Amino acid sequence: MCGVIDKVTSRRTPPFFWAGYLFVVLVSSTYLQTWSLVVPVPQIMVKPRRWADINGSQVPETWEAGLRVVMGVIISRPAITQVCR
Repeated sequence: MCGVIDKVTSRRTPPFFWAGYLFVVLVSSTYLQTWSLVVPVPQIMVKPRRWADINGSQVPETWEAGLRVVMGVIISRPAITQVCR
C-alpha cells in the first residue's frame, strides 16, 4: 500500500499530496489552492508550514523546536530504518 501512495505523491505533478498539522491527511490535488498560500516574492503558491512566516522565510525558533521533536523520536527508537506514512 505504501508503495502505491509513494508513487502517486512523488510524481512531478502529483494527483495527491500530504497535508495537515494535527492530523496528516492525503488530499487530492484538485484542492491544492485551499491547502496552500501565495508567497509575495516571488509570487508562488506553497504549502504552509509551521516554521515559515507569511513571506515564506524560516522562523528559526519553530524550526528548531520541530527538529528537536523529530530527533527525539529517532533517538528514542534506534531501530527505525524506514517510515511509511
